[in-house]
Amino acid sequence: MTPGYPNVRTPGRFVGKAVHFKILALCFVCTFVYVYLYSEVSRQALAIQELMKGVFDYFIFWGKEIRHWWNLIRTAGLIKNVELTERERNITRNYAETFVPRVVFPSEFNFSNYRNNLTYIEKLSRNIIKANKTLLTLFTTWQTTVEKYVCHNNTIRNWNQLKPFVQPILFSDEEDLSVRVAEMGWKVLPVSKTGKGVPVLKNMYLDVVKVSKSIFYAYANGDILFTDTLIITLMALLNSSVNKSQPLMVIGRRTNVENVTSSDAVNQSTIHKIAESRGSLFSVWGEDYFITMKNYPWKNIPEVIIGRRAYDNWLVLDARKRGNVIDATETLLAVHQTTYRGNYEGHKHRDKDYNHNLLVRTFRRLHYAAGKTSCAELFTKYNITQVPEIHRRKIDKECFPL
Repeated sequence: MTPGYPNVRTPGRFVGKAVHFKILALCFVCTFVYVYLYSEVSRQALAIQELMKGVFDYFIFWGKEIRHWWNLIRTAGLIKNVELTERERNITRNYAETFVPRVVFPSEFNFSNYRNNLTYIEKLSRNIIKANKTLLTLFTTWQTTVEKYVCHNNTIRNWNQLKPFVQPILFSDEEDLSVRVAEMGWKVLPVSKTGKGVPVLKNMYLDVVKVSKSIFYAYANGDILFTDTLIITLMALLNSSVNKSQPLMVIGRRTNVENVTSSDAVNQSTIHKIAESRGSLFSVWGEDYFITMKNYPWKNIPEVIIGRRAYDNWLVLDARKRGNVIDATETLLAVHQTTYRGNYEGHKHRDKDYNHNLLVRTFRRLHYAAGKTSCAELFTKYNITQVPEIHRRKIDKECFPL
């Protein structure tokens, strides 16, 4: 207090409090920035740790896989004048005995004397190479994010494991991503058309048909992992009596598995294990892959974009009008790598209604329930010898009208 003025405070005390307040505010800001930067660095460090672990697992897997395919190609007669060692004959024989019952079909296979038969997969190898074709061109698209780095890296390795029957393709305009994916064995194509900055599905199909020669073409979400059940199911379809001169579409439900690591996705065996132990079958409303043939009329499909709601169910109900739709859920394992964004990511985007608004403007009335997987008139099922077969089923009234 100033002498003689008992009720008056000195200006210095006001200045002192103001300085203290500024210091406290500065400390708060510094603490907030530190916590934010630390969390970002920690998250990226975890992603890098997962990546490095996946790289080591990747080398180990491919060391075994290359030898496996080499033996298979030799036995199939794709490389001439090569003598097999006794050990290699035993490896190939054991492989055939365990794998043949799942891929060779009754019309081409004598189960009482199968050791003297080439497996269906070997026959298909010859036919594909002679025709300069692959079985399936499988394509997708994504944008680079830290949160999904491990997920997308798993997808790259997983789809590579399906070669030579599957040719993976990524649509991307990101230069760094394109280079990295191409170095890992994928083809990369530029995105030719977008809506709200998101690739248009029909143009992706039309573009891959121009550059890739295969029997089937399919879009799948970039977080889906497959196994050889994809190849086996498509072989069963080729071997079936389903009319392939008409447009057809193969769909199916996915199996959701949370927090899939690099080790979880290192090979098909581990993928089957996590699907059985931690997986849950998703709703009949969701479709994450659409397998068609070259004759499918994609040029007549509206310009729906991927990753937004409504387009999947509409595609299925439209395919039912055009030809055959086959639900492959029971024979084709498709594992969805569920991240923190959940299983309804397409419903959370700002432009989530883009496809619905586009379709309503075009068709006015829409009955999305007719596009559920359970509304497919045909479905696949393993028989007693674990060979996929295609059956017809009775569908509910809610699957109509189309």
